[in-house]
Amino acid sequence: EGQYNWKVFDNFIAQWTRHGKRCAIAVINFDGGMGKTYSIPKWVFDAGAEAWPAPDGSTPTKTIMLPKTWDDPVYLAKMKSFIKAFGRQYDGNPSLAFVDIRDYGNSGECNGNYDTIRNTSQAGFRDNFIGPYIDAFAHTQLMLPWTAAWFDGKSPQPIYQWAAEHGVGIRRDGICSR
Repeated sequence: EGQYNWKVFDNFIAQWTRHGKRCAIAVINFDGGMGKTYSIPKWVFDAGAEAWPAPDGSTPTKTIMLPKTWDDPVYLAKMKSFIKAFGRQYDGNPSLAFVDIRDYGNSGECNGNYDTIRNTSQAGFRDNFIGPYIDAFAHTQLMLPWTAAWFDGKSPQPIYQWAAEHGVGIRRDGICSR
């Protein structure tokens, strides 16, 4: 915790910069189906985030450890601490076209449903998953993938409107997005 190896990003950025291009970067908090029991670091759960072992046949244990809810306070505190460090490292980097906000949902696609894991609320999505990026990246364009997910049984459109009003760009997460 608190020790970051930025080499993967630095090498990626340098590769594009050498060719006169800008690039985009993102961090995905968890990605199911990738063969890892912990794609969220185990130390987050060791620190007290309540774990939910979701079925995942690609892992040796046939489960992937997720926070029981997206609003788990320990999980959110650790994630926000990382976002601050991420911003200190990369905010204002002229080689970045944008930073993609991908810290919510499987593969960072902003879809809170992963079997029975509970979605966050509209306010929780705004305050815990978008707001920290706005605070950490004051000099870098932020982008947020559009989702068809619903928060509190309500359309996500007001949250995306709020994000756009705060300078966050909205993008489709693929040609099949609704």
